[in-house]
Amino acid sequence: SPGGCEQIKRGKISYCKKHEMPCRNGCAGWYHLINQKGCQSCETAWKAKARQEKRAIEQKMIGEKGKLDDAFWNPAKDRKKVK
Repeated sequence: SPGGCEQIKRGKISYCKKHEMPCRNGCAGWYHLINQKGCQSCETAWKAKARQEKRAIEQKMIGEKGKLDDAFWNPAKDRKKVK
């Protein structure tokens, strides 16, 4: 199934109400193979989490680079030359 599943958890089994079938491998820590049918919402959730973590790392790097640029272009008073 392409995703967009409505999951119902019954113990360790995740059941998709929309596609009316259980997730083949179970959604707790197992990846689905491309040729397997079933709920793929766990895989999409993992991909979304990875994208968010990558975006957070990129934002952190941009922030650190901005601090270095600000320190260069706007030096503190003790670094400015006195005329």
